[in-house]
Amino acid sequence: MGVMAELPSGTVSLLFSDIEGSTALLSRLGPAYADALDGQRQVLRRRGPIMAEWSAALRATASTWSSRQLSSAVAAAAQAQRELAAFDWPGGEQVRVRMGIHTGSPTVHGGDYVGLDVHRAARIAGSAHGGQVVISSATAELVEGRLVERLRLRDLGSHQLKDIAQPERLYQLVIEGLPSDFAPLKTLGAATSLPRVATPLVGREGELAELLGLLGSSQVVTLTGPGGPARPDWPLRWRRSWSSRFRTGCTSWPLQLSPTPM
Repeated sequence: MGVMAELPSGTVSLLFSDIEGSTALLSRLGPAYADALDGQRQVLRRRGPIMAEWSAALRATASTWSSRQLSSAVAAAAQAQRELAAFDWPGGEQVRVRMGIHTGSPTVHGGDYVGLDVHRAARIAGSAHGGQVVISSATAELVEGRLVERLRLRDLGSHQLKDIAQPERLYQLVIEGLPSDFAPLKTLGAATSLPRVATPLVGREGELAELLGLLGSSQVVTLTGPGGPARPDWPLRWRRSWSSRFRTGCTSWPLQLSPTPM
């Protein structure tokens, strides 16, 4: 790891970037892969005039940038994506870099950053696709109304990030002239808006596990049974369990049952 300058402390914006599909790219390029890495770093380092106070730690395909200037962080990410899209890559490849930005107060330790803000920024970058810039709600709140021309934010909703307890509202930086439509973010799924279940489920763990097993192998599962106070809880419980385990989520439709004639 090489450090270009002393890392800024206090409240900083962390920008994580990473080459999408780097292993497959290495297989295609062979020795020329090193030239692709150099090209990525060259583009990022060229942001010097915009990122005058920035320092960077480079790790293999990934880069971690930090700055006290939030507007510089966002503008630099946008300009870097423009230059990466126009770069003459070896072998005629199109190297696509995903980026994530989060603003927080990480601790500087041993020439690097530590703390939950670092992990949050890394998870946000990991949720993005090549060519996409995703930012946290903390960054979005600070940068709103301060974006330079040809940039805007798109609300992507609340998402559950791996190993982060609370859902994070994420935003995409829409860059004029570059693709703006991407596949859903690679998170654990959009945070649910389901109501909480007020009472615990006692003695039904086996049935819930069986239901989750059915959901893994069937497209449609129907629950039927006699009415009662616990009946509305079941769809909520299995939807929460399903959403916490799989990214694709699921949908339930409640049915109002009428008395059956005798």
